[in-house]
Amino acid sequence: MINEFNFHELKAAERLPSPSGTALAIVKLVQRDDATMQQVSQLVKIDPALSGRILRFVNSAAFGARRPIANVQDAVMMMGMQAVRNIALSLSLIGNNSTGNCSEFDYAAYWSQSLAMSVAIAAITTRERTVLPEESFTLGLLSDIGRLALATAWSEVYGECLAMAQDEQLIALERERFAIDHNALSLILLDDWGFPQIFLDALKLGLEPETRNTSRVTRLASQLAFARQIARFCLADEDYRATLLTDLKTQASLHNLGETALIDFVDEVIEEWHEWGKLIEVNTSVTSPTFL
Repeated sequence: MINEFNFHELKAAERLPSPSGTALAIVKLVQRDDATMQQVSQLVKIDPALSGRILRFVNSAAFGARRPIANVQDAVMMMGMQAVRNIALSLSLIGNNSTGNCSEFDYAAYWSQSLAMSVAIAAITTRERTVLPEESFTLGLLSDIGRLALATAWSEVYGECLAMAQDEQLIALERERFAIDHNALSLILLDDWGFPQIFLDALKLGLEPETRNTSRVTRLASQLAFARQIARFCLADEDYRATLLTDLKTQASLHNLGETALIDFVDEVIEEWHEWGKLIEVNTSVTSPTFL
């Protein structure tokens, strides 16, 4: 049992998920006041896989470009340095953490559902703009990063927690064992990586499914709650999808989606989710009700 959580100690000991290679170079560059788009573009260009994925993203429906973008520099110019940094960070974290040492942690299901949430929140913010879809995509992908962090930092003990707990008991077990829970750790990591405060506030508020639309933060929080429901639905088997549908309809009503429109919308998200899975090598064929 840990009596006091020390983020900086864990970070210094390299026991937390972190970017590497080109992604790390981009993160460090964008932190500088004198960083330029050209410098970011040059870093992206030296990594063919990252270049291809950024071009795929900027030409996706979520981004909504009015014309096809064929070169990296134009893609970086259109996306902006922060969005490029976020995409590079996300892809690096996936590549470095597709497997791990926590035997009870389902890495494939974790990334699959994280990707489903990222596609869902990008689609939602495309319909009703609160933040840029290309930025909400990354927020969705990393919104539950605290779970992965606990599985990375304390593989054996966290595995014991997962084996013992039903999902609603997991938060209490995490706090007891690690003096922090995965939701709080997600916020700490996103803050450390420089995500905007509105993202952190909305993510915290979005854990409450009954969030109402009043301010920009609460609208984004409501969108995140809706995206979580869709992500659960994506990974559910047919029987569990029937159970989830009632809650999904309730959330959809807050976003002006009737039943027929909801079905069409979710079908589009699922199709995009599978396409992204192929692009960034995330398995979208797994079924699991255990995350988010």
